[in-house]
Amino acid sequence: MQQAVFELTDKGLQKAWNLFADTQETLIWSALQGVMGQAAGDDPDEPSAVRTITGDFAFFAGDPNTSGAEALIRNVTVPLLGCGDRQTESWKERILSIWPDAQTFDRYTIQKETHFDRNKLEEYARSLPDGFTIVPIDERWYARCLKEKWMCDFVSNFSSASDFVQRGLGFLAIDPMGQPAAGATSYTIYQGGIEIEVDTNENYRRKGLALAVCAKLILTCLDKGLYPSWDAANLASVALAQKLGYQPGHHYEVFYLPQMDAQQTATGQVEFTEKR
Repeated sequence: MQQAVFELTDKGLQKAWNLFADTQETLIWSALQGVMGQAAGDDPDEPSAVRTITGDFAFFAGDPNTSGAEALIRNVTVPLLGCGDRQTESWKERILSIWPDAQTFDRYTIQKETHFDRNKLEEYARSLPDGFTIVPIDERWYARCLKEKWMCDFVSNFSSASDFVQRGLGFLAIDPMGQPAAGATSYTIYQGGIEIEVDTNENYRRKGLALAVCAKLILTCLDKGLYPSWDAANLASVALAQKLGYQPGHHYEVFYLPQMDAQQTATGQVEFTEKR
């Protein structure tokens, strides 16, 4: 009989916090706080293995050598799998035993509690090429974002336009013809902050647009008392974060399941693209 996967009760969530102890991954925080995403375990009250799913990412913690852990891994519906800070190697081995064709790549943490230079950020936010403007993402731009693959992740983790406008935050750089050229938004949210998503249309790269919209987003977060968390998919993202005032942390491995991308695409869900 296949092991069941359970939604965690309040008691189970507290145990999950202990299993994910000291994690700085805000996507895990979002799920455990009940703000966004899902938290599950091999027992609703006393889990020995737990999993969070937020956006395209699943993270695991606890004891990987149980039938419950196998069910948590096998029943994922997202393309990216990561591990908590404890027993990382054991979880990696268990993930690969179940998904032997999983691809791996590095991501890069960015240190939290950055002290930003507002003057420099304001300068960056003003440094748009002639004819470009920065606009907030409202209901109209929410719908537009969902229609274009390169920017759908700007808003895809929110249930509706009104949900994004109420709980999310984001800006687009608009070209002189009125078309979106780049954007920086809340990929996800957690209590007290956002996780930043940034991307630029391939036809507009190397014009400083990502720097400008990120600076605008960070300044708005500071004004609202929110922390703009950053986790980088590649070294270019690390370099951009450093220019904005962040300090790099360490790299970590993520497993990619392309078959989950195919499943999401077939059901009309967002296809994964390596950004941020």
